Amino acid sequence: MKRFKQIFGVVLALCLVVTQFPTGGGKSAKAGTETKKEIVSSKISFTYEETGSSASSFKYKDKEVAGFNGKGEYEIEDAGTYTAAGYTELGIFASDAEYTLKNVVLTINGKYEFVLKDTGYCWNDGGVYKLDLGNIYYEAEKISYTSKDGKATLKYDADANLVVLLVIEDGNSPAPEETKTDIISSKLTFTYEETGSSASSFKYKDKEVAGFNGKGEYEIEDAGTYTAAGYTELGIFASDAEYTLKNVVLTINGKYEFVLKDTGYCWNDGGVYKLDLGNIYYEAEKISYTSKDGKATLKYDGSLISLFALADGSGDQNPGGDDTQKPEKVKTELTSVKLSFTYEKAAEGTATVLKVCNADAGGFAGDGTYEVDIAEEAWLTWDKTGFYDLGFVESDAGYTLKNVMLTVNGVHEFILGETLASEFKDEKHKVDFPNCWSPDYAAGDVLFTSKDGKATIVFGGNNVVLSLYVESDKAPTPTKKPNRPYYPVIVSTPTPTVEPTVEPTAIPTATPTVTPTTAPTAIPTVKPTVAPTIVPTAAPTIAPTVEPTEAPTEAPAEKPTEAPATPTKAPAEKVQKGDKVTVSGEKYVVTNTSKKTVEYVAAKNSKKKTVSVPETVKVSVNGKKVTYKVTSIKNSAFKNNKKVEKITVGKNIKTIGKDAFKNCKNLKTIVIKSTSLTKIGKDALKGTVKKLVIKVPAKKVSAYKKLFKKKGNNNIAIKKA
Repeated sequence: MKRFKQIFGVVLALCLVVTQFPTGGGKSAKAGTETKKEIVSSKISFTYEETGSSASSFKYKDKEVAGFNGKGEYEIEDAGTYTAAGYTELGIFASDAEYTLKNVVLTINGKYEFVLKDTGYCWNDGGVYKLDLGNIYYEAEKISYTSKDGKATLKYDADANLVVLLVIEDGNSPAPEETKTDIISSKLTFTYEETGSSASSFKYKDKEVAGFNGKGEYEIEDAGTYTAAGYTELGIFASDAEYTLKNVVLTINGKYEFVLKDTGYCWNDGGVYKLDLGNIYYEAEKISYTSKDGKATLKYDGSLISLFALADGSGDQNPGGDDTQKPEKVKTELTSVKLSFTYEKAAEGTATVLKVCNADAGGFAGDGTYEVDIAEEAWLTWDKTGFYDLGFVESDAGYTLKNVMLTVNGVHEFILGETLASEFKDEKHKVDFPNCWSPDYAAGDVLFTSKDGKATIVFGGNNVVLSLYVESDKAPTPTKKPNRPYYPVIVSTPTPTVEPTVEPTAIPTATPTVTPTTAPTAIPTVKPTVAPTIVPTAAPTIAPTVEPTEAPTEAPAEKPTEAPATPTKAPAEKVQKGDKVTVSGEKYVVTNTSKKTVEYVAAKNSKKKTVSVPETVKVSVNGKKVTYKVTSIKNSAFKNNKKVEKITVGKNIKTIGKDAFKNCKNLKTIVIKSTSLTKIGKDALKGTVKKLVIKVPAKKVSAYKKLFKKKGNNNIAIKKA
């Protein structure tokens, strides 16, 4: 029992769940009228972590942070630029080296604690690495936080032109009275991720989790050990392999949602990997969670972990703050995706090209309204389960987009932006939309709500797709799948291995089922000089309406009286998506014939110490060599290669598949020449050497550090090539 308490004491000390609401989605603090309050004191605290090299300087609002000496916890008094009326800005951190801040908490008047960021990533501003907590130059409601205890909010007041503090009407610490509430139903949801090998067993409270089959989302009814009065324990997960759980949410009485863990790591108990959600063997008040909507708490009352809801009756409302029954939204497959917008050129130049997700916008001619079928042109950004990236628009001159709308499944319309000005980066003028690698959102955040309110696009967390949720009674049964899957499906084409060595000797024994409508125009008079090089794989079931150009696949019963005519030309050599291609011994697979792209599959010689993935390869088409770009590295391309020490990746690579370099025990250096790398699969670097050096283009050092993060090796060094 002592060990049990030690392990989970730290986890359960994080006793309150904080919800930060984006624009338009902010929910109010606990019931009661909010009033503006004066700010008399302010403090900011955070944990600093180095991302790259050590910083020699670390400033907040252009002043050195007192006592700064690298990784650790810090506290700043009189944080932000404020008066009693409110803030004009919350402040900017700046350093000469990259960093990450965690648990950034603003405490106002000594009691209201606002989590500004769980994890904040800096950005490079001309060699100065900055992290901005916000200022008044935002739209109304753009800055909005709810305090940990749900008793206050911090948001932008357009009338006062300040970020102001609002608290419940009486202004005192106590919230409206909470009373113990009966528990009548309980549900637990979570996302399971493998950490090591695959699990053959996964249990909750000693019972197998229904339908468990590895990585994915799960739901358990009647979660924990409880009665109407409360819980004796919230439960234990156990498996025979390591795992991580994310977004562990306990829903009580069908409406109160408690985030028990954003990310939960298992621990090894004699070969059984466990994760404990808590039990009653703690001091009173030790276990305490606040529901997402701030209307209920879950805490230890001395005998049970009990549910407490607001006594004024507002606790009986549905999440969202009103009594209206809101239809349940369910995850729905994507079957079609379309982006439309109005383009307006900026003053600095005229664009000659406009691309959407790397594809040319059809018929682009400057100012006007455009529509692009993303399902056809940008298949790398999504699959049926959700979006990896909502996409981007780029040009060679500045511009503004208006009324940018994403239409999903032909029905649900999402406004991505009413007016979006392009930003110059990576030597292009770009407008970028959210993706699943963004550090700016938390799992479960609703990024966009459809115009009719019946559908939402929900952020899934790092490397988890942005999913479409539709009201259950409006969710259609998919009638078709997306045009292309995220990873190409490889369909091998059989290659004939035997050429005919003798002349046909027999007449076909089967009579055609349909009589040819056109008689042959000429009787063959010349014996062929060259034997056919390709043998068809199956006999036709219907006789051709015109003279056949290839010999029948079944031998005739008798020798023809006259030989067939000499073929006038060789059969066309076709290249199709999914075809396997070998160039100089290296294996590839065709991914797109119109764009002429291939995927790198495997090295020629697994014993070579140095391997290069080329920029292009020559593919034979109709007897000619056609240049194809190498744009991706296949899943497990180098997996378990114990000899390779250095791999060079060509400049056209955009994606690297999962497990691509897994267990390359001697891989010391990877050189990335590409500046357009956008996705790296799970565990791509797992099992590689510590201090693996990855050399990248100078302008991509910062971006690629984030891209390679959590790919199986946390000890890599990203350096300028």
